[in-house]
Amino acid sequence: MENPEIKAIDILLQERMPQNVIITKEEKEKVEKIKNIDYEAYTQREYTKINPKLTPINMISSNQYTVVTDQKGNGYSMYGDILINRFKETDEEEQG
Repeated sequence: MENPEIKAIDILLQERMPQNVIITKEEKEKVEKIKNIDYEAYTQREYTKINPKLTPINMISSNQYTVVTDQKGNGYSMYGDILINRFKETDEEEQG
């Protein structure tokens, strides 16, 4: 809290998620209580031996959506089995 930027948003850090959220749409639907996600159940893999010949990449993924990029921005994004955006190599300079 000694950082002035954090101190300025202190009130936002104390804010709680509402238990019942009402979303208005054209069709009426039943309001359900928000389910909390159990972050304790997530797993993490750590690799200790790294092959130096491999290009370092960044991958962000959920059950359906995946984004893969390298250090230059080359890569793709995919939803399920559908490629949304894909890098296509050209004769010009490398780009993402």
